[in-house]
Parts: sequence; structure tokens; C-alpha cells
Amino acid sequence: MHIGLIGGIGPAATTYYYQLLLEEMGEQNLTISHASLKSLSGNVMAGNRDAQAAIFANHVDILKGAGADFAAVTSVAGHFCIEELAARSSLPLVSVLDSLKTYFSENSLKRIGILGNRVAMQSHLFGMIDTVNFVTPEAETLDKVGEAYMQMAKRGRCEDHERQLFIKAGQDMVDHSGTDAVLLGGTDLFLAFDGGKASYPVVDAARVHVAELIKADRGPF
Repeated sequence: MHIGLIGGIGPAATTYYYQLLLEEMGEQNLTISHASLKSLSGNVMAGNRDAQAAIFANHVDILKGAGADFAAVTSVAGHFCIEELAARSSLPLVSVLDSLKTYFSENSLKRIGILGNRVAMQSHLFGMIDTVNFVTPEAETLDKVGEAYMQMAKRGRCEDHERQLFIKAGQDMVDHSGTDAVLLGGTDLFLAFDGGKASYPVVDAARVHVAELIKADRGPF
């Protein structure tokens, strides 16, 4: 099987997916088509689902032409239009949201704190996961986390003050809201949490997604 990734939407995020997949399957089964972070950011904030889905659909066509059997979007934020994309995609899609639903169920997780961009947090991952109760940071902290996340994604690295903000925001949700774990609901958050820097359970959405991509690669689609 041949995996097609829509990447480029945050340089570190694309590299993260590439490295995780390369460890398991080798580069001969992987193609990346690079989308625009600027376009995605604007469409997410404006709620332009159809416009972003059309952009992604063009990338799916490129991946299909390169021999991909199925495709995935490497940005969690990019899944705000995953339903619209699925309706026009020329390839089957492996969604991070479906992957998370399965993971939460298999691990009996019911109450999840969420970190990521502002839209992902406020919408509880775009209202597409109804099997768990999501908890978000308090309003002021949510705005700070959302802004810091976008700056980190554009930059491709995490500053110390951003790391401290993210980790503390997660700790507050664990301490005050009784969450089972904190979801890294933005691909680039691995930059802040990689290496087990938090003292509470963390679910990395990207790693969960990659695990499902590897399963799909090993079985018929």
C-alpha cells in the first residue's frame, strides 16, 4: 500500500509524520503533497470549510497521480473540513478524528482535556467526537494557548515560555477538572511535550493517527 500525506501545513508537523512513518515502512511507500499553512489558517478562522476542502482535494488528486492508495491530512486543524473533503476526495481518507474515537474507546478514556488551536479547542475538535467529554482551558488561558500554538506552528519550534504555558494549561485541567488525560489536539504540540515533559497522561493525536495509517498500510483498503 502507498500512503499519501497532505503536509506542509506547519513544517515541524510534516517532518514529525514523515519520521514516525519512515521508522515503520520506509520512504518508498510514502508521498507528501505540500499545502499552504497561510491558506489553512485563514480558512479555519473564517470557517471556510468548502474552500479548504477544495484545496485539499486538489492535493489528494496529486497524491493519487503519484500512486497513493489512500490519503491523510497531517494537520489536526485541517480536519475541520474533513467531511467536506471526504465527499470530494478521489482517494479513501484516514481521519485523525476517527483514529481518536477508536483510541479513546479502546483505552476507556471518558474525560479529555484538549490543547491546540483556538477553533479546535472551542469546538471540541470540530464537534465530531461525541464519545468523550472534552475539557478546555479557562477562557483567558485558552486564548493564550491558541495564539502561542499558531506562532509555534508557523515557526516550527517551541520557545521555553510557550512550553511552560502548554504544560501548565494541561496540568490545570487535570488538577481542577478531573481529566483522564490531556489531548495534544495540534500536531505541532509534540515540540512542547516530546520526551515526557508533562507529569500527567498525554495523548498525542499525531501518534494515534500514524498508528492507524500503519494499520491501513498493512491491510486492504
